[in-house]
Amino acid sequence: MTKIALIVTVLAVVSCQNSMTSANCNENPLSKASSYETLIKQLPVDVIDGLTKEPTAEGALGRNRDGYFHVRFQLDIAFLGSYAVRSNSVAALAKFILAAEYSFARQKQAGDFELVIPSSLSRPTN
Repeated sequence: MTKIALIVTVLAVVSCQNSMTSANCNENPLSKASSYETLIKQLPVDVIDGLTKEPTAEGALGRNRDGYFHVRFQLDIAFLGSYAVRSNSVAALAKFILAAEYSFARQKQAGDFELVIPSSLSRPTN
């Protein structure tokens, strides 16, 4: 399943449809989740697993896999954390921590993060 299909599936499951009455909507167990952990545990494992990406040995995710670009490309870390919670996996938690350490190692003193524009995106100077 592609990421978009998985996201659409999750949204369809957790949201109320216009044709539902509020009583029917409240019958959806996912709409009654009292916490993030409860919600994640109610989602099918294959949905979370499909969104989870494996970090590199250094902890890089997304566009950072080919060399650090910016922390924003570590966003897949959220799915990795959710998978660790949902599957109760110590190995997934270790990968989540590795990816978090990779991210925070590039945080500047002021709180923002380094930006390293890849040479393939740089314009030649005249």
